Amino acid sequence: MKHYLSLWLVGAFMLNGWLAPADSQVLDRFAAAMDAQDIQALQSLYSPQVDFADINLRTHFTNSQTLLEHFGQFWRAHEAFSFKVLDSVLQDGQAALKVEWTGTIVGALFPDEKPRDYTIGGVMLLEIEDGKITRQRDYIDLRTYIELFGMPPSH
Repeated sequence: MKHYLSLWLVGAFMLNGWLAPADSQVLDRFAAAMDAQDIQALQSLYSPQVDFADINLRTHFTNSQTLLEHFGQFWRAHEAFSFKVLDSVLQDGQAALKVEWTGTIVGALFPDEKPRDYTIGGVMLLEIEDGKITRQRDYIDLRTYIELFGMPPSH
């Protein structure tokens, strides 16, 4: 049941004609860089003026430098981290990715500071222009996020 939202989002964008093609090599390099937590590789993939938003977590960045700093902070809070693309649709410089994040997060994010293992699914919508990601919207499985971390994502 928790993945119905991500499937619905992909279907809704497909029906509305939003999905069009992305360079599959950019997406392959993106997935590998995310999984490897490779900031330099990601920097080569994002436009300097990327428009990034994680809709559920209410984060928005309009340049690659602050976005990559955000990724670095996120990854430093992990003992383990894995990123997988489970499915994708590409067309006309645009892509929808069904993804899964798995990891063990540690530190001051939680009052008891005990490590927490998690697996969260989501959908990423990307626009690619001249081999660079220019726009990205992330949608995570909010119910799983709240169950795992015991708090709404705005905290």
